[in-house]
Amino acid sequence: MRFGNKALPLKQFQRLAERIPETRMPPKPLDWCGNDASARNHQQPVPFSEDPLYLRLHWRAERGAPRRFVGNFELKLVDLLREGYVREEGEGLVRLRLFHGDNDLIYIQRGHAWPGLPIGRLR
Repeated sequence: MRFGNKALPLKQFQRLAERIPETRMPPKPLDWCGNDASARNHQQPVPFSEDPLYLRLHWRAERGAPRRFVGNFELKLVDLLREGYVREEGEGLVRLRLFHGDNDLIYIQRGHAWPGLPIGRLR
């Protein structure tokens, strides 16, 4: 699928993930910085009770490189789990994995063999 200059995530996926303005972010969102040096992904378990999960995402090429802002997101964990983009991990947790593709898109993706949901791009 080609995305060109379309805004991500695409409208038909906003029930799963939505880009939001800073003014809609809570005081303490999850603040992640992905790193291409770590297999181009960033992942960790997050509490299911945080649904929706608010994520401020940056990315960098390697440790010590400048952080590049990807976006602020509202992630619907229940729906992402139902659609197979995240997986359950232990009592009350889901594993959220973000992947930086060769096309400079950032995906929510359960694993390499699973389809990814594009949520942003590095420019």
